[in-house]
Amino acid sequence: MTTTDTDNARRILELLAQGKITVDEADQLLRAIDAPAAGPASREASSSDGAAHRWVRLTIDKSAMNGRPPKQVSIRVPMALVRSGLKFGAMFPKFDPVRKHLRDHGIDADFSKIDLAEIEAMLTNLNESTIDVDGGKAQLRISYE
Repeated sequence: MTTTDTDNARRILELLAQGKITVDEADQLLRAIDAPAAGPASREASSSDGAAHRWVRLTIDKSAMNGRPPKQVSIRVPMALVRSGLKFGAMFPKFDPVRKHLRDHGIDADFSKIDLAEIEAMLTNLNESTIDVDGGKAQLRISYE
């Protein structure tokens, strides 16, 4: 990603944060600035039916308890936003409170060394996974669509 592309991505993310554009519009714009430089190797992973994966969906299901009804929250994040966010975050290794917090808890994470192709391969093979949270009182489902 060139400096111009990085500046454009930053502007797009600022517009999204200000609510001036939707997530779908941000996704389209981020794809547009990434497309000219993208070669065949950096294209999105495809599912078995040939459709491109464009979204990571996180769904949290909380079971009913103490008379409260069950709750569900579903978040769909565009992969273009994930890619741009990781590239953008890798540019500021010294200004990274998340990395410091992880390091303080024994996890040394270097976001500049994240391989997006490996993440997409993992998500492609993930199908839909469920993780029990809070002693089984809630579940987190992760899917790649």
